[in-house]
Amino acid sequence: MSLFGRRQRSALDVLQGASWTCAQCGADHEGMFDLAADAPVHWDGAEVYEPNGALRRDGDFLSEDFCVLGGEHFFVRCVFDIPVHGMAEKFGLGVWSTLSRVTPSSATVKALSIVKAYQGTMHVDRSEEFGGARFTVVLPPG
Repeated sequence: MSLFGRRQRSALDVLQGASWTCAQCGADHEGMFDLAADAPVHWDGAEVYEPNGALRRDGDFLSEDFCVLGGEHFFVRCVFDIPVHGMAEKFGLGVWSTLSRVTPSSATVKALSIVKAYQGTMHVDRSEEFGGARFTVVLPPG
């Protein structure tokens, strides 16, 4: 690389000028994007979503925001909005977080009650209601 050669574009420049096609909606977008797994890595069934409002806590269930395995293991999709220096939009990392009926901590009991309440108000920001609760994060594979 020459000291006086052409300056390479920074990662920020590339990201600001990037365009991409969404795998979900098929539309072209520009700028920041989100990454998410369609289901927790533990899900063995088809990745066909049921409505969020049809949540069942027994058996197996998968929707855009909830997953139940065998009526014992509960997952909630969470999106971490990560600020990127120089970008107006945040990078969204969608992960599946676990809740357990088997060993209910006070945080899990509180979170399960919030999940039940959340069903009726799906796209309202309720992050403040989780208080100090912490969950094991299941990242997208790869």
